[in-house]
Amino acid sequence: MSFDADSSFKVFNAREIKLTQGTIEVHPSKKVNLQIHSHAFEINTFGGSLALDLMENIAFIKASKEVRLSPSIWKPRHLWTFDERGASAFDSAGSATGALGKGITRVDGIVGKGALHFDNSSHARVDVGSGGGIAPATGTFSVSEGITIEALIIPGYTGKAPDEGRFGEIDEIFRKDQSDKEHRILLSFQDDRGKSILRPAGDYKESLSFGLYIVGQGYHELKLPLDGKSGRPTLKAIKDGEPHHIAATYSVKTGLKAIFIDGQMLASYQYPAGSKVLSGGTGGANIGNSPNTLGSDSEAYAGVIDEVAFYDFALTSYTIINHFENTKSGLRYFGSRPFKKELPSSLYLQLPPLQWIEIDMDTGQPISISKPQ
Repeated sequence: MSFDADSSFKVFNAREIKLTQGTIEVHPSKKVNLQIHSHAFEINTFGGSLALDLMENIAFIKASKEVRLSPSIWKPRHLWTFDERGASAFDSAGSATGALGKGITRVDGIVGKGALHFDNSSHARVDVGSGGGIAPATGTFSVSEGITIEALIIPGYTGKAPDEGRFGEIDEIFRKDQSDKEHRILLSFQDDRGKSILRPAGDYKESLSFGLYIVGQGYHELKLPLDGKSGRPTLKAIKDGEPHHIAATYSVKTGLKAIFIDGQMLASYQYPAGSKVLSGGTGGANIGNSPNTLGSDSEAYAGVIDEVAFYDFALTSYTIINHFENTKSGLRYFGSRPFKKELPSSLYLQLPPLQWIEIDMDTGQPISISKPQ
C-alpha cells in the first residue's frame, strides 16, 4: 500500500483506513482484506489491487476483479416486489404497504415469485397511500436531492382513446398527486398533443411520460416518443410480450431529467443545475392508475407490473444498466436473490476490472468508465 504526497487519511487499524483526499495504491495480497472508507463509499479489496484517486468532489477507482465497492446511498425509499399473497402489496423498503383493488390478478413474477396483472379497469389499482404527507414537501414521497422511479413491465397499452374527444388512452405505471394536481409525480404511457407542459415542447402520439413539479419552472412532462426513431423503440416493440425495464430519473445537482428503457437513456431534458423538486403532501399515490380518477378507467394500466421502486435520489446511468442486467439474470435490482424478503444491509458491487470508474461523491454510485486527466 502506498499514498501520494499531501494525501489526507486516518488509520483505524492495520487493515482499515479512511481516505479524505489524495491517491492510494493497494498491491495484491491474498491474505489481507483492506477496508478503505470515504464519506460516500466503502471499498473492500479482498486481497486484490486498487488505485483510488479521491479529490474534493470527485473520485476515480481502478480495481482488480476481487475488489468490491459499497455505495453509502443506494436503497430505495419504497419497494414493492409483489411476491406476497393476499390483498396487500408489502413495501420492502419503507412503510407504504399498498391495498390491491379489483381488476388485479397475481401472476408469475418477472423477478421473484409474483407480479401483478392489471385489467385496465377503474378499480385495477394499488393504493399505496400518501406517505404520511401533511403538506407539500412532507411525507416519504417528498424528495429534495432527486428522484428515480423504476419498474419492470409487460404493457398492454393500445394508444386508443377510451372516450370520444380524447387523443389517446393513458396507462399510469405510478402516480402521486397533491390536491391541486400541480405537484404530482407520474410515470405513464400517454398520447399528448398541443399541451403547454411538455418539455421539450412538441406533439407526441404514443409515448412514455415522466412528470414532475420543478421549483422555478413549474409542472412539466418529459416525453419519450415510441416512434422507432433515433434508437427509440416503437410501441409494437415495447408490446412484444417480453418484460422491459423502465426507469425515470431527475437529479437536482445536475438538473438532468431522463427516461431509460432497458438500460438506455432515450429521452432527457436539461433544467438549471440545482433546481429543486416540490412533491409529497396529502395526495394519494397509486400503482397502475391515478388517484384522481376513481370510478374511471381513463388512466388505468393494462398489463403486468413488477418490482416498483421509488428513490429519493437519481440513479446513475451506470447503476440503471446494472439493475437491468441483474433482472435479466433473475435477480433483484441490487443483485440479491428474489427469495429474500428484506433488502440487504449493504450493497457490494464488482466493478469492471482494471478500468477507471468515476464515482458520484454524493451517493457513492459508479457513474461511468472514465480515465482521470
